[in-house]
Amino acid sequence: MPIINDIYPELYNYLNWNELIELKEGNKLWIIEYFHEYNLSKCLDEPTKKLLKIINKKNQNEKSFYNWYYSIDSLQDLNESRIIWIDALGAEWFPLFKYFIELYSKDNNKLITEEKIVKVNLPSTTDNNYFKDAYHIMELDEYIHNEKPYKHPLSLIEQIDIIKKVVKDIIVKQSEKTISIVSDHGFTFLAQKKYGNFKKFNYSGSEHEGRCMWIEDKFKSDSQFFVHKVEKGKNKDRNCLIALKYTSLFKTPFREVHGGATPEEVLVPYLKISTLTETIEYKTNLISKEISINNPIVKLEIKPNPINTPTILINNTRYYLKKEDNIWKVKLDGLVPGKYEMELIIDNKCTILQFKILGGLQEEDLF
Repeated sequence: MPIINDIYPELYNYLNWNELIELKEGNKLWIIEYFHEYNLSKCLDEPTKKLLKIINKKNQNEKSFYNWYYSIDSLQDLNESRIIWIDALGAEWFPLFKYFIELYSKDNNKLITEEKIVKVNLPSTTDNNYFKDAYHIMELDEYIHNEKPYKHPLSLIEQIDIIKKVVKDIIVKQSEKTISIVSDHGFTFLAQKKYGNFKKFNYSGSEHEGRCMWIEDKFKSDSQFFVHKVEKGKNKDRNCLIALKYTSLFKTPFREVHGGATPEEVLVPYLKISTLTETIEYKTNLISKEISINNPIVKLEIKPNPINTPTILINNTRYYLKKEDNIWKVKLDGLVPGKYEMELIIDNKCTILQFKILGGLQEEDLF
């Protein structure tokens, strides 16, 4: 990962789900694990064994799907902020999107004040997740609908560039005091034939390359699809047949698609971004100016309490700090003994701090 960060930092941040969001309580840890494996699979051009294990467990059937789906929050009232709707921005893009905001907002005094993953309404289509009076950005969705066909790795590279341009040219240049970033659905690359999904069903009335289908007849849910009664919106009370995993209901797609029930289709990022009207002056104290290679934990005091989670950069590698008993801590894996400089980043403001990692029995005995 450090080598990837040096060569292609955008790809590094696409893959970096470590310590990113507060999903580690209860049964939500698997979401971080799933998307770590999903993004890695997209880079490798094949699903990892761990990814398949997770999807086969979580989407084993209708019951197992609903167990996790209803444990995730939906979007709440957004009336107090300007709504920026990025069509097709699934949770897959959460770490990269946040990286671009932090990178390009330094000169615009923008700050992420809230971040989480939320669920969309089923089926995971734009028609069923429409945001009224929102600034609608459609470049990403138009790209996936026009893939002819999906090409690895070009499609991923071009999607990264689209998201970079959206953040740099649109998001950080918004003049409103507060904006909310929302999305209607994500998409999956794994429903294609090349990843082992062959035509199994022949429901020609299905939509979105066979990922969902409106039905009037009675169907019995099985391990590949389930029947869902729409709970809100203009399609309320209609019944829809929805693909549970990667097998579609009709022809096998040749591009990335949405409408099904996989996590990358139904989970999306939500971020609230505010413009700082005044600069906050933080006082920092590096407690651990010297740390042991056997327990390389950096400890800092930061006052007042930061609005955003502080991070440090060491040799272009980003570490996310955690707060324990009013002390901010992080373990520095992968470093060797020596003197280092780190960039402490708090609310887009950078402070340079120096520390030393002690290594070996001789230095430890002297210490």
